[in-house]
Amino acid sequence: MQHLLSKKAYTNKYVPQKIIIATVTAILPQIAFSDDTLPEVAVTTTNIQSDKSSEKTKSYTVNSTVSATRLDTSLPETPQSISIITRELIDDFKLNNVNDVLDYATGIKVERFEPTRTNYTARGSYITNFQIDGLGTPFAQGLVFGDLDTATYDRIEVLRGANGLLTGTGNPSATINFIRKRPTKDFRAKVGVSAGSWDYRRLDVDVSGLLNEMGSLRGRLVLANMNQDSYLDRYSMERNVAYGIIEVDITNSTQVALGHTYQKHDADGNMWGSYPLLNDDGTKRNFKRSDSTVPNWSYWDTAENNTFAELTHYFDNEWKLKTQVTRKELISDSRILYASQDSSSPTNLYAYLGKYHDVVNEWVADAYVSGPFSLAGRKHELVFGLNWSKSIITE
Repeated sequence: MQHLLSKKAYTNKYVPQKIIIATVTAILPQIAFSDDTLPEVAVTTTNIQSDKSSEKTKSYTVNSTVSATRLDTSLPETPQSISIITRELIDDFKLNNVNDVLDYATGIKVERFEPTRTNYTARGSYITNFQIDGLGTPFAQGLVFGDLDTATYDRIEVLRGANGLLTGTGNPSATINFIRKRPTKDFRAKVGVSAGSWDYRRLDVDVSGLLNEMGSLRGRLVLANMNQDSYLDRYSMERNVAYGIIEVDITNSTQVALGHTYQKHDADGNMWGSYPLLNDDGTKRNFKRSDSTVPNWSYWDTAENNTFAELTHYFDNEWKLKTQVTRKELISDSRILYASQDSSSPTNLYAYLGKYHDVVNEWVADAYVSGPFSLAGRKHELVFGLNWSKSIITE
């Protein structure tokens, strides 16, 4: 590119000077004395609040977020780098699981150990801080089991860097905030059918609207089913998702929400670990892309139930009180085989059999108040609250 530019400059210096002057002189009168005037152009913008769903705005971003401070802060004023993957982007690119979504997020690395276990890293550290609707959730096992479906979420926000203000320990990696879909005041119904390679089949149903004539009772139901084989021998999976939420206006200033999410991820022929890499002479083994070390009887099934209750009250002075209680249950059932090789003789292979049944129960409670106040002639915002969580793992 530099060579072309320099060549062009070399050629232009031999253009006769009087021709250039004549060209400019001919054009300038038209610019200076033209009677035509352009019409006035008005540029307007819409203030997209953090509590407004991205599916309503049909945008690839939002103007403000509460992931960093719980205060409604615009993206330029948020004191950390943040990425927003909205519903519009998820639908346009068919990002049906969280792994695919985070592949799009700047600075996030998705580490797929096997088809069922995944880890996320950012800035050289594991991501262990997760939120749902801004509420921090425990991360007891340190890994994500099964593909998390995106059918129930309006958007996913990724806040890079430590977020000790809202999530406890200031992990330097990132915080991932999952924002749920909410009921709408207008009736909406959407059905999606998709198919692809490796016998991929998916059905989505999303229905939302008012449940009474007064409009004080609203509901939403989201269902999804997906089946898929794989390029890996003997591997296939099925995922079922059901999400329901009801919002009730107790008064003009008080709202209660109840919701439940169920997700079942069944995987057959699931790998545990990876291939033995070396031959006896130290050379690398040659594998086909479809090769797998697991037998037909292996499987790894996970089921998740997430129930929450939420109360929000708006005061007359623009202050807000919000409380939420969440119970999450994760059940993992597996029968798997791990193929390993002896370091002293790479041709000697060992098979480790595993049969596991793990149950993780989590409780989270949160309450906070936020709002504006005046001090020293300026308007400020304040948020304070309490958060409690507990995890119990049984095997």
